[in-house]
Amino acid sequence: MSDFYDISVTLADGTTTTMGGWAGHVLLIANPASTSAHANTLAELFTDYAPRGFFAFGALSTHDANDAGGADTTFPHLTHAEELFEYLGEGDTFVVDTNGSVIGWFDATVEPDELEVTDLIESNLPI
Repeated sequence: MSDFYDISVTLADGTTTTMGGWAGHVLLIANPASTSAHANTLAELFTDYAPRGFFAFGALSTHDANDAGGADTTFPHLTHAEELFEYLGEGDTFVVDTNGSVIGWFDATVEPDELEVTDLIESNLPI
């Protein structure tokens, strides 16, 4: 299996890159189903924690990707992230530490701003 930071993803603006661009940051990654349900919360978390080394990512569904112009752009959106979600495994929302290790898996019933998620984020922020 590839290293987390070597995984290729495509952003909503069409840019293809790797997760290496976010090495050294704590990441919260939400799959398509949870992205739409939690978009406002992801945007708030990104705004609150970004200055301390945090990024939130939402993966757009195929339908949403075709209409990416209407997507919330306060945090990055992924349109082609199949390899990423294959790497991450089962779950709806994932927390990845500054070394690229998955340290939290949450299902869609857990809001991204619940204490168990935010405590995990805060305890791993680099700043």
